Amino acid sequence: MIKDRSLLPDFKENKLKFNWELFDKQCKFLFWGNIVFGCLAVLTVAAGYFIMNRQDKEGANQHLLCLHGYEWIYMSPVGNVFGTLHQVLVLMQINIT
Repeated sequence: MIKDRSLLPDFKENKLKFNWELFDKQCKFLFWGNIVFGCLAVLTVAAGYFIMNRQDKEGANQHLLCLHGYEWIYMSPVGNVFGTLHQVLVLMQINIT
């Protein structure tokens, strides 16, 4: 990050002026937004791994049920958490895009 404003290029009066404070706030918000997005992505992947890889084991609870190849039924609170995390992740990706 440039701390010395003298290193910025010269601009004429009719051009858009650089707002250092706004730029700094936007960068901080983007950084923390990406941290939150990354944490939710990791939680979603971990929940999916936990749910999908343990359903075939004997005595394991089934958390999700897939009907007709496209409809998911949540059969436990764990499945509901995964579904919610997945939906939040999709919505965040839409907003970031």
